[in-house]
Amino acid sequence: MNRRELLRSVLVAAAGAVITPRAVAGDDIVLRFQQRYHGLTSVRCSFAGSPGPRGTLVAVRGGKFRLETSDRIIVSDGKAVYNATPSSKTVIINRFNPKATDVSIERMFFDILSVYRATASQGAGNSHTLRLLPPSPTAIVSGVRELTATIDASSMNISRLVATTDSGQYTFTISNLKVNRSVPSSAFTYAPPSGWEVIDLR
Repeated sequence: MNRRELLRSVLVAAAGAVITPRAVAGDDIVLRFQQRYHGLTSVRCSFAGSPGPRGTLVAVRGGKFRLETSDRIIVSDGKAVYNATPSSKTVIINRFNPKATDVSIERMFFDILSVYRATASQGAGNSHTLRLLPPSPTAIVSGVRELTATIDASSMNISRLVATTDSGQYTFTISNLKVNRSVPSSAFTYAPPSGWEVIDLR
């Protein structure tokens, strides 16, 4: 191979390896997303579920959370879960089950976002949507086969989560998101008000 042919081969190879600015930007967003959300220690946000209610969540890794909606207060201290309904003045207490399989918002943040891998980024400007898939068929969490996360590329805050399962889709619109902040332990304590009916199923 003469010098001219060698130069032509190098140029062709380089042309085939061109990375567009869009691809670089997409890769950067995926990396920043994984750095922010893999291994979360705490999360605080407002949410609107579909199906499901509107409410607020405060949670830390390890099964401690406080979820409040217009008609329900659910508090877990990592050992027991208090499910309170103010309208009927009733509190049901169950043991915390770390192996529960329901598609809940705190499980999305702590389990799915930590395990699943972002494989693509689509969008323009600051709004991007990432597709997250389990790393293997045995790593599926709560039956979620795919999760999409809509994020702001500047703040990396999630504004929407959509979980696809065999039984349908679960959508959470997220606002006022704060992660990895200190949360007082008092947020995860609950004492049934005097006069309320308490049903202890532990």
